[in-house]
Amino acid sequence: MQTLPQSTKNNVLDLLGLAVVADERVFAEEVFAFVKIGLALGAGLSEARLHEWFSNNRSSLRARLNDRDFAQWLPTCLDKVANQYEPITILNHLRDIAASDQDIHVSETALIVLAARHWGLDLPELSVSAAP
Repeated sequence: MQTLPQSTKNNVLDLLGLAVVADERVFAEEVFAFVKIGLALGAGLSEARLHEWFSNNRSSLRARLNDRDFAQWLPTCLDKVANQYEPITILNHLRDIAASDQDIHVSETALIVLAARHWGLDLPELSVSAAP
């Protein structure tokens, strides 16, 4: 498994974690999807450590969404994530997390739209049926 630098791990996990907390509700299906995707991306953490990471960072992720510096932070995070991963892959993963509870919320859609626009990509299909 590829080992990523700590800052890269944090950026991709922060971005994926935002998809979980974006609607201010956290469903078990979303956390399961976050962990599954974290493992698939080679974040270098075990399933238990990904659960722990999310639990430890849940409050700070929610705070990040409401931080007045969010508009400056997000593009920097997206650039760092794009240096390690294909942006379309990450967009699809964000969609998969958002759809995992069988309902893609407006705030989840907004996060995906912001990422797609930043990366100059078309939006992935944003429907529950489009997610695996």
